[in-house]
Amino acid sequence: MGCFLGLIGGGYGVGSFFVPRLVDQVEMVIPRAEELASNPGGKLDEVLRDTLGHYLASEKYGSSGDGAYDKAFENYRKQGLRYEEFEAFQKERKKLEALFEAELVAKRVEEVFEQELRTGSKDDRLLVWILDEEYDSVLDTKRREYDAKRKKISEEEGLKIEPFDKLSATDQRSLVEDYVRRIILPDEKLRAPYRDRWKARRETPARLYVLKLRNEQSGEYRKQFAAFYSARKTAAGEDDPLTYPYEKFTELSASLEEKNALLAFSKALDGEDSASARSEDDWREGFELKARTDALDEWKKGGLARKIGSKLEDIAGEGLADAGAGMKDLFKQLIYLPVALGLSLLLSFFIVFDLTKMRRGVRRLHSSRAKDFYLEIAPGLISFGRLIGRAFQAQAVIAFFNTILTFLLIQILGIESPLFLCSIVFVCSFIPVLGVVLSSVPIAIMAIAQDGGGVGLAFLAVAGVLLIHLVEAWILNPKILGDMLHLHPVMVLAILAVGEHFFGVWGLLLGVPVIVYILRFVILDEGIPGIIEPIHPADLLKAGEADAADDAIAAAAETDEE
Repeated sequence: MGCFLGLIGGGYGVGSFFVPRLVDQVEMVIPRAEELASNPGGKLDEVLRDTLGHYLASEKYGSSGDGAYDKAFENYRKQGLRYEEFEAFQKERKKLEALFEAELVAKRVEEVFEQELRTGSKDDRLLVWILDEEYDSVLDTKRREYDAKRKKISEEEGLKIEPFDKLSATDQRSLVEDYVRRIILPDEKLRAPYRDRWKARRETPARLYVLKLRNEQSGEYRKQFAAFYSARKTAAGEDDPLTYPYEKFTELSASLEEKNALLAFSKALDGEDSASARSEDDWREGFELKARTDALDEWKKGGLARKIGSKLEDIAGEGLADAGAGMKDLFKQLIYLPVALGLSLLLSFFIVFDLTKMRRGVRRLHSSRAKDFYLEIAPGLISFGRLIGRAFQAQAVIAFFNTILTFLLIQILGIESPLFLCSIVFVCSFIPVLGVVLSSVPIAIMAIAQDGGGVGLAFLAVAGVLLIHLVEAWILNPKILGDMLHLHPVMVLAILAVGEHFFGVWGLLLGVPVIVYILRFVILDEGIPGIIEPIHPADLLKAGEADAADDAIAAAAETDEE
């Protein structure tokens, strides 16, 4: 009891320290995941620029001290170009405009929604929309339900009822409307897809409205954007993420419309930050970034490059978009983790609190009418429970060490959101073999997506994670887990693939222990030597007889006391 209360108190203390920080990091990661999901091509261009572009620029200019490099660098510096700021401003401007237009769309959708609600309740409006836009799909569902019920009544009661298609259009629509009111609208699970599509249909005209506002009423668009910019800057306070005041932002935005946008931007920026204040390293970073970008753009103009680049962009774009969307879904799942953990601890408390009585009560079945069933089922359940417990106990220790080592690695490399990433590592550490791959993906994505990140940082992160898992494979697994699994890695991967397909996350976590149980305990009946021995009916009978003897002794002692 004391141990359990200590566990609860310790868990509360750890949670109160880590959870707020974890939530803050998740909130910081969500915008990056949304950006990655919405613009995978832009991130792919950055990756290509830092890899292929770097190689092409080195081939063209060489390095510092080479004639071509020094000449191009001096020309860049003489013109006072500010390529780093130029690229950063374009990203900031694009991001702000996307946020502003998303806010306009949401506002427009809400206005339209309020207008629709004036003619009826939310459910009434949804009913009208379903009957107008989704009538055919609901009609098919109702037809199948009606005909199945008609067939059943005809077989059981011998009544002749006309098929659904023989009914008049008016009767069909009446039945469909009744089905929507009675079945779909009261059920949140059934109603949700229709509600989401209803909302999406309202967003389409709202986006067209914003597009028209930007193209045909630019004055009104700029006026509303200025208000948005000012409100955002005021709300941010000291943590203002906006680089420039609105007047400077407008001036720099106008410079992007010039023929030589980079030169015009650099001249417009000089009033904000004098070029003479820039260090040699700042100039070189800007020049090399421009050289890599120009080299990649020149390479893209080639015929073969266009074909390869287009195919690569499609493949990587889909992958990055799926990864970004997957990370967003993962954030949602993490919200439910504390609730599930709390319920698990509560259930464990009730079981552990009365474990002795529960065990003795179950063992009494050996002398009941269910004796044969008990002796047949109980040995397998006990062995399976012990196997699951030992496997998770061993994996929990391994997961703890993996998480600590990965946290140190992430801190050393300077990757953002270490608590969030290490939470994923901890969960993935319970998945044999495949866990290393799953835990490396979000770390690599974050290393690429964060400001100042790139392929090099992602490579170092993945290499570090692989090194940690090599330590796990060579040291932790033999010492902690031993030879519990007794399965070839290829078979483990096959089990994980099948388990994930049919059972999702639970298939990944429980698939291997379940197969080990089936092979070792059900088929071979040998258990896991030195770790978990198989239990036979005779063992249960002996335990039951021992409990009965203890009960008899206790009863006799009570009688003597009386």
